[in-house]
Amino acid sequence: MTTLPLELVENIWIVLLTIHALSKSALLCLGHGSLAADPTCSKTFCDLLRSPDCTFLPHVRSINNLKHYGSHDYAIYDKIPRDLAQLVSVRELEMTVMAPYVLEKLHTFLRTSFPRITRLILDLRNVNHPGSTLLANVICFFPALQGVVIRTIAVLEGIPVLVVPPRGLCSLSFCQNSVGQMLLWMEAAGQLSNVHTLTLPCLRGSDIPIVRKTLRQIGNQLNHLDLTLSGGLEGVETLQMIDLSLHQNLHTLRIQDLSRIHSNAQETILWIPRLIMQLRTPALERLTLALSLCWPPYEMFDWAALDAFLSPARFPCLRSVVIKCEYHGDKFFYTQGRKLDMHESVYKALPVLADSGVLRTEW
Repeated sequence: MTTLPLELVENIWIVLLTIHALSKSALLCLGHGSLAADPTCSKTFCDLLRSPDCTFLPHVRSINNLKHYGSHDYAIYDKIPRDLAQLVSVRELEMTVMAPYVLEKLHTFLRTSFPRITRLILDLRNVNHPGSTLLANVICFFPALQGVVIRTIAVLEGIPVLVVPPRGLCSLSFCQNSVGQMLLWMEAAGQLSNVHTLTLPCLRGSDIPIVRKTLRQIGNQLNHLDLTLSGGLEGVETLQMIDLSLHQNLHTLRIQDLSRIHSNAQETILWIPRLIMQLRTPALERLTLALSLCWPPYEMFDWAALDAFLSPARFPCLRSVVIKCEYHGDKFFYTQGRKLDMHESVYKALPVLADSGVLRTEW
C-alpha cells in the first residue's frame, strides 16, 4: 500500500475543501485531521462533517494548524464548535495565536470544539496580551490536558497563583521564555510530582536554579528528559547543576549540544560524558546525542569512557544509542565521502556498543 507524505495529503485536503462539489463527498478516511487556517476552509470542512456520507468522524486523532488571526475569526467560532465536537477521537491540538483575543469567545470555542484534548502544542507569537495570562488561560481551557508543548511565547511574567493547571498535566516541553515561570507555576500548584516528561531549551542564567530545584523535586518520577545545551557559561552551568543520579527511573535521555560557535564549546564537550556517567537507572532504554561531530573540539570527546560505561550489565534495558550530527545536510561540512567517514569513526570509537547492536548513527 502506497503511503503519501503527510504534507501532501494535507495540501490535497485543503484544495478539496475549497471545491464545493467535492467537499460533500467523504472520500477519505483519515487518522489525522488538519483544520485549515483559512476560515473559509474551516467552514467548508464543517459542512463536510455534517454530511450523512461522512465516514471519518471517529478516525481523526489530531487537529493541526489552527490559527487565531483576530476578531474576524469570531464569526466562524460561533458557527463551527458543535461540528468539530463530532470528532470524538481528537486528542491533540496544535494552535497558533497571532493576535489579541476575547477570552470568553476563545474559551467557548475551544472548550466546546475540543473537550477531550490531552496534548496541546502552542505558538503564542505576536500577541499583545501578557504572555502569562494567555498561556495560563489557554492551558486551563482543557481539563483533560496531559502534555503541553510551548513553541514560542513573548517574555513570560509571573502566572497568577489562583490559576490552577490541569491536574493530569505530566509532560512539559518549553521554549526559552517559558521555562522558569511555568515550573514555578507547577510548583505553586503542588503538581511537580506529576511530571514524568521534561523537555528543556537552552537555559538562561536566571532559570538554572529553578530547573535545579525542579529536578530535585521530581526525582525518580522523571521518565523522559530532553536537554538542549547553549554555548557559553550557561551551557556549562546547566551541565554542572544537573544530577542524573537523582532520576533512577529515567527511560529516555536526549542531549543536544548547540555550543559549537562559542569559546566555551570545549568545556561543554568535556562535560557531556561526565553528565551521562552520572546515570544510575537500570530502566534506561534509549540515549540520543545530537552533536556537532565535525567541529574540532569533538576530537576531545571521551568516547572510550562512554563506551565502557554503557554496558549491558549496567543498563540491561538499553535498546538504542543514537549519535546524530547536527550538521546533517550542510554541504559545506559534509560531502558524501565525509559523511561515510564520520559514520565509520563513530562506530570505531564505540566498539562495544557497535558490537552489541544498539548503536545507530543519523545524519
